[in-house]
Amino acid sequence: MSDLKNLVDTIVILMMENRSFDNILGHLSMPSYGNRKDVDGLRTPLKDPKYANPAGRIYYPRAMSDDKELKFDLPHNRPDIETIQLAKLRQKYTMSGFVKSYFEKWPNHRPRYPDPMGYFKPTEVPITNFLANNYAVCDRWFSPIPTSTVPNRLMSLSGRTSYEDTKPQIHNAGHILIDWLDNRHIPWRVYHDGFFSFFTLLARKEIFGSKFRSISDLKTDMQKPSEDKPKVLIVEPSYYDAPIFRGEPNDNHAPLPVGPGELFIKRIYDIATSNKERWKKTVMILTYDEHGGFYDHVQPLRIEYNPTQGNFIPFKSTGPRVPSIVISPLVSAGRVYSGNMDHTSILQFIAERFDPQSNYSPAVKSRRDHKIGIKSVSDVLDLDENTRRDDIPKLPKFTLKKTKRMVGRATSQRITQEDEKKGLMEKAFIKAGKNAVKSQRSKIRKKFPELITWYDDIS
Repeated sequence: MSDLKNLVDTIVILMMENRSFDNILGHLSMPSYGNRKDVDGLRTPLKDPKYANPAGRIYYPRAMSDDKELKFDLPHNRPDIETIQLAKLRQKYTMSGFVKSYFEKWPNHRPRYPDPMGYFKPTEVPITNFLANNYAVCDRWFSPIPTSTVPNRLMSLSGRTSYEDTKPQIHNAGHILIDWLDNRHIPWRVYHDGFFSFFTLLARKEIFGSKFRSISDLKTDMQKPSEDKPKVLIVEPSYYDAPIFRGEPNDNHAPLPVGPGELFIKRIYDIATSNKERWKKTVMILTYDEHGGFYDHVQPLRIEYNPTQGNFIPFKSTGPRVPSIVISPLVSAGRVYSGNMDHTSILQFIAERFDPQSNYSPAVKSRRDHKIGIKSVSDVLDLDENTRRDDIPKLPKFTLKKTKRMVGRATSQRITQEDEKKGLMEKAFIKAGKNAVKSQRSKIRKKFPELITWYDDIS
């Protein structure tokens, strides 16, 4: 799309946690829930051999309820995904190992309908369903590499990672998006709903400054005059893996229900559209960092990722697809974009808008120029200054029902776990929190006094 400077003024990035495309949006193409033949989702009959996941017997996709309590997180580290879930046979990824991976992780838990094969009906994800039908679905958006959260989020911030899996440590990310923006004097902000920002895991000192703000500041900042407003807004949910949080986690990370995440997405959309003039030049990107172990039927893209310092064996493909929607008056209602995309599509878009000559970085350019080719978010925009939409679709009403109780139970169970049972992300957050208190105690006391209390309690 040409002339981005005049069309796009604000880019809002909202990245949720650990869900596959089929889990959240697979229903779009099913006859009972929309019958959208333009979307590559699940199709009936669901007992089709192409969906089969054998593990003792054969399992197929099945509707799941958000009121149903998930017992565990699903496996989604590199060995789980590459070796088992993708189930490569000769030159094809059969996508048939998701249940096997789950049973190997939890051998004493064999439900009749295993969690990885569950998909949500539109009534369970009404906000996401509404946005998908009123804006642009990207049905070939993949997590950049077949592994867990931290490496994929680092890919989204720089187009590269020196980690193949999430580690229980502080992560050295090097030069990332906020540095790129600072170097070009492009105003940005990070808004986090929970106590911990992901950037805490990177030991970034900026988290103590004015550019990192509570989500409660977002609406005020969206109303500011053009000379004061941030151009790139990174919005973060409250993370399930964080050891302390304000309110309740709402990042959609299993075993949490997705209801709280639906409400969070609704809140951000309502804020983003509250300033009608600014909304005219806004692009909001909703995506997920990785698939979280949930089934997806589409093969990953065969794009290798080689670590620059040889820290690990190269990845041979992307990860599975993740739910991704581009929300803007610059996209037609009900649009489907099926170009190959991953999180570096966002970095391409930011570079095209703010520094077209830079290509963002050599790492991002190499994925764009690959023979398979990762496309930019700009390719999703199909309307221009003369055809942009004047309507702002109003989201449906939504209440949590039983899921609020489930959030509390899942959270309390995780907090009381012995240390050896805590997840890698939680251990990483704990380490980062301790490091922040030790190195920045005076700043912590001013901005995050709860962290001092937490640190003193566990020390």
